[in-house]
Amino acid sequence: MDLGKGRLYRLYSALLRSPLERLQADWPALRARLRDFLVSAPKMRSMLSVAGVITDPLQVSIDRAAHQRTILEARLIRRRYTVLDLLHELGMLESAVEATFAAAGYWGENKLT
Repeated sequence: MDLGKGRLYRLYSALLRSPLERLQADWPALRARLRDFLVSAPKMRSMLSVAGVITDPLQVSIDRAAHQRTILEARLIRRRYTVLDLLHELGMLESAVEATFAAAGYWGENKLT
């Protein structure tokens, strides 16, 4: 069955709209729940360092460009739906990764050791 690109796009958009609308409606409560158990990136890095785990991509010869590409492609590794998939569907994945690697971001130039 050939739906045509336009019809296929409208169908995909309609299917995607419902979960995104639900997420938007539920976001305040979900955000509060997530804050209760998510660990900040600096704290997680500290915990991993204490355990002797490598916490910097340069420690395993992964340069900045490869690190960025890896994050952009990470959503394709598992079949599980992650925040990377959500950002991709919202058209925000690339800008989120760029912000993470910007000077003020977590992986900003001054933060890579």
